[in-house]
Amino acid sequence: MQNKPAQTFVLVAMVVAILIYMHFLPQISVAGNELRPVNLLSDVIPEQEKDAQEDEAPMVPPAASLAAGKQENQNARPMKKTPQPAGTFLIEDYSGGAQGGMERFYHALRNSRSLNRPVRIAYFGDSFVEGDILTCDLREMLQDRFGGMGAGWVDCGHTSNSNRGTAKVTSNGMVSYAVMNRSTFNKNLQGISERYFVPSRSAWVNISGTSFRKHIAQGERSEIYFKTRSPLTLTASLNGGKEETFRMEGSGKVQSAMVKGNIKKVKWAVNDAKEGTCFYGATIEGGHGITLDNFSMRGSSGITLKGIPDNTLADFAEIRPYDLIILHFGLNVASSKNTKAYYEHYKKQMVNVINKMKRSFPHAAFLVVSISDKDERTQSGISTMHGLETLVAYQNMMAAETHTAFFNLYKAMGGKNSMKAMAESQPPKANRDYTHINYRGGKFLAKKIYDAIVAGY
Repeated sequence: MQNKPAQTFVLVAMVVAILIYMHFLPQISVAGNELRPVNLLSDVIPEQEKDAQEDEAPMVPPAASLAAGKQENQNARPMKKTPQPAGTFLIEDYSGGAQGGMERFYHALRNSRSLNRPVRIAYFGDSFVEGDILTCDLREMLQDRFGGMGAGWVDCGHTSNSNRGTAKVTSNGMVSYAVMNRSTFNKNLQGISERYFVPSRSAWVNISGTSFRKHIAQGERSEIYFKTRSPLTLTASLNGGKEETFRMEGSGKVQSAMVKGNIKKVKWAVNDAKEGTCFYGATIEGGHGITLDNFSMRGSSGITLKGIPDNTLADFAEIRPYDLIILHFGLNVASSKNTKAYYEHYKKQMVNVINKMKRSFPHAAFLVVSISDKDERTQSGISTMHGLETLVAYQNMMAAETHTAFFNLYKAMGGKNSMKAMAESQPPKANRDYTHINYRGGKFLAKKIYDAIVAGY
């Protein structure tokens, strides 16, 4: 006769042993992407509270004092004191009015009619803004005030950012390569979005506006960006109508082709693609007002931007100039395991990234947006991840050292435990991973950034 109580005890002991073993496994990466740590025994063994004094956040000098003391640029001028509207967190500008500061963007807004193009914003980020979350509402708010239409940039093939409500994109024959897929990616071929698409001889991409947000159901112009070593024939069809043909010469530079009209949908097709041809993205936008391009990359820390070839960035600066470049990263950097020294090293690498981008886009303003609140399980429940404020401080220092601008999104959204409050609000503004926002949360945070931009303007 079998001893069932003994068998049950052995089975339970085995399960507990396996759980304990899994609990102490090192963090796992898949295809170069680090998976989020999960405490399998959280109900039994809560995470330990860290010493509040450990890795204390560094002090950042006020923007005004740094800007006033910036002597190496003779055009620099002292910071202006901007009144703070009630409830608005202001942008801290460390440029002293020199290259890279917000004045470049505000000047473009004031003189937009003389540009003969829209005022353009490039918003680089990680999965926090994937799917045009947050950026779709920031775009709408800015277009409400300053004019403009269209959802801006879309990739030429299927990517993790393709599932967005602001543009309907279908494609055929475009093989996708992205920087986070390191095994197959050639960094020398990438475009400004850190992706490239290799076409078949008869590939195409179809883009349609939507009613997901205001102003994006249609546009006035569409442009496609590519690089080809050999002559290439493209066609563009607006709203299902007659095709317009473009015969492009081979070149080592990034090129573009443009069509204009009342564009609700556009189909770009390649008729004779040869080896050495790469496509990057296509756009629908207005001829004036605001365009905001979402360049999100799931799993990115922002450091990979330094791998975009300098000549490629210079080409984009010439044929698609930006007036404001926003860098919003941190989710894939923050960890309760990381030390102050780790964040110091990250800051140094991102300073190199920002300086590289400033050299490539000398007429653009630059804005570093801090990481949002990100929560973890502690003995007292869900609360802000240990060391997160240290990362925010180092992101502030990135802007200070590069003489650009900084927006503290962590403080603007409420600071400590604010992500928990968003996730547990009714209706919720964030997911129960206590890391990512939903579209409601995106609109809430977009308003914080919008108010800061308008206050500075």
